[in-house]
Amino acid sequence: MGDSEATPMLLAGLLLSTLLHHCSGANVKIGVPENYDGIFPWYLAKFHNLPSNYTDLVLTGDDEGIFGVDAQFLYAIKPLDREKQPSYSLQVSFKPSGVIQNIRSLTHRQSFTVEVCVIDKNDNVPTFIEESMRGSVQLGLLKGIPFMQVEAHDRDDRNTAHAELRFSLMEQTPRIPSSQMFFIDSTTGEVSLTEEGASTLDPEMCGRYKLSVMVKDMAGRTNAFFTTGIVTVEVTGNTWASPDPVRLQENLPGPYPIPISQVKWSGSQAQYSLDGEFPEMLFTISREGVIYLNAPLDRETQDQFHISIVVERPDSRQIAKPVELRVMVGDTNDNRPTFPQAQYHTVVKELAARGTEILTVQAADNDDPKTDNVRIFYRLVGQIPESPRALFRVDRDSGVISVQADSMEGTAPQYTLTITAEDAKGLNSSCTVVVTVQDENNNPPVFSQHE
Repeated sequence: MGDSEATPMLLAGLLLSTLLHHCSGANVKIGVPENYDGIFPWYLAKFHNLPSNYTDLVLTGDDEGIFGVDAQFLYAIKPLDREKQPSYSLQVSFKPSGVIQNIRSLTHRQSFTVEVCVIDKNDNVPTFIEESMRGSVQLGLLKGIPFMQVEAHDRDDRNTAHAELRFSLMEQTPRIPSSQMFFIDSTTGEVSLTEEGASTLDPEMCGRYKLSVMVKDMAGRTNAFFTTGIVTVEVTGNTWASPDPVRLQENLPGPYPIPISQVKWSGSQAQYSLDGEFPEMLFTISREGVIYLNAPLDRETQDQFHISIVVERPDSRQIAKPVELRVMVGDTNDNRPTFPQAQYHTVVKELAARGTEILTVQAADNDDPKTDNVRIFYRLVGQIPESPRALFRVDRDSGVISVQADSMEGTAPQYTLTITAEDAKGLNSSCTVVVTVQDENNNPPVFSQHE
């Protein structure tokens, strides 16, 4: 399943492929394929542009005795192994001869460096890094979110397709409740749930799966080397669930922040965030999943909050569906009752009988209508002008103003009453009621004198 053997013509082209410069002080780079199985000595390259006359050609830097020089040729006496040594740095020196231009050229050798780069051949089978591959998947995990990673390596050159690995899932055991519960990323080896797996995973039905996986080199081509392995996946429960609703009193004295609830994702590393209709930074969540209240609440502004708690991986990919925390704001008696208008006007006939209702005033309280905080009591606290007898009264509970006197006959033509509305805490406000006494035809005409 490896690379097919290169043809002799292709090998010849590779052997003679060199990057050559003038030998004096220059470097020579040669690419040589590994695992050559032809005839030795194996002539690798010819040193071009050596002086026409030179003597004493010497090769150094070869501690293993693999290379040699013959005339102008570099050769090897045994195969090279890239995995053992990917490159060699050799020194070739010589003495120039012929016409002597100066004394220095006579006494000093000239040299150049030959760098032999061993070209990779696909001669290694990929292997899994761990023999026993195990992972765990948590309930609630969304599809496509990795919960483990299968890793493998190949000793071939990473810069070539020889070490370009591809993963595949061959079989799942048992095949319940679906035969396609899991998915493996062909490039990264990350294992995740499919849509079916995310929706049907149930540890009571199946608490453990065995996955047969394969890794191939050559980017998964048909002529690639491959290895198979078994991955054991444990199905675990999860603490990721909506927390119990929380009831908080408004205007809590603090100190802030106040912890009010907590959530936790029991799987891999996670980070949390909050979303919902509330002022920024009113609620926050820590790395440990503790939810805090950072300022007093006002029930009259918002009496409850629905806080969505999001869990994500460090790369900001959402791990599971958000859960919700419901915060209900309890009422405190922090609102005074108020009248809808500051002054009222009404009329009463002077012959009105005791108990006649002349007006009803009612105040409103913004506290919770389901509590006693909105219970209001009314009182008559002032009357202008004053009178020696009680002319009016207000019902303590209903706010009905009625005639208290047996008759309004002979009273002032107009009175201004001050009414207060007070709740159980003593918070109060007031209004004025202007009462006009209407004259009635109840007196016969009389002469100013009898004769």
